[in-house]
Amino acid sequence: MSKSIKLFYDFASPYSYIGFELAKRLTTAWKVDLHLRPMLLGGIFKKLKSAAPSDPKKVYTDIDLKRLCRYYHIPMVDNRAFFVQVAIFKGTLIPMRFITAIDMKKPDITEQVSSAIYRAFYVKEQDINEIDILRKAALSCGLDAQFVDQCVSDMTSDPVKNRLRNFTDEALDSGCFGAPWFVIRDERNVDHSFFGSERINVMADILGKEYPGPIRQSTL
Repeated sequence: MSKSIKLFYDFASPYSYIGFELAKRLTTAWKVDLHLRPMLLGGIFKKLKSAAPSDPKKVYTDIDLKRLCRYYHIPMVDNRAFFVQVAIFKGTLIPMRFITAIDMKKPDITEQVSSAIYRAFYVKEQDINEIDILRKAALSCGLDAQFVDQCVSDMTSDPVKNRLRNFTDEALDSGCFGAPWFVIRDERNVDHSFFGSERINVMADILGKEYPGPIRQSTL
C-alpha cells in the first residue's frame, strides 16, 4: 500500500487554507499521493456540540494567522469582518457542494479549483457563496462553461449532498473535531490523524520523509 495524505477541508477555515497550501507543496516534494476530502465544518461542530471560540482565542487566531502566512509566504487579506460575514453568518454549504460536484466528475482538477476558490475568498475578498464567483474560479482553471454549469446544477442533487455528508462522516469517524484534518497512511497501512497545519514535521517522520522547511513558493 502506498503512503498517502488525506486532507479534510472546508473553505470556511483559514487554517484549512494554510494546510491545503502546505499539503500541495509537500506531497509534490515527497512524491506522496494527496487525497482531498471536502467536508462541512459546521456539520462537525454540530455533531460534537462544539462551543464558539472565546474572545481571547479570536484575538490570538488573528495574530497566529498573520505569523503563519508570513512564514510560509501564503497570501491572505486581513479582514475579519468579511470573513465572519461570509464563513460564519452565511456558511460555506454552497461552495463545499460546488467543489464536491467538481470532485465527483473530475477529481484530477479538484486541487486546482479548490486553490482558486481559496484565493477568491482569502486573497481577493470575494463572496464564495455567489455562484458567479465559483464559476469564475472554475473557469480560471481551464474548465469549459458547459461543464461548470452542469456542476452548478448538480450541487442540489442527492448524489452530491450524500457525497459531502459521507466525507464529513468519514472525518468524524477518524476523530475529526476541526479543520484542517489530516489522515496520514504509512507504509504499514496504518492511519495517523492530525489536526491543524503545525505538525508537518511529525507527518514527515511518519512517512519516512525529510521535512524540507516551509518551501516558500508564493510571494506576499
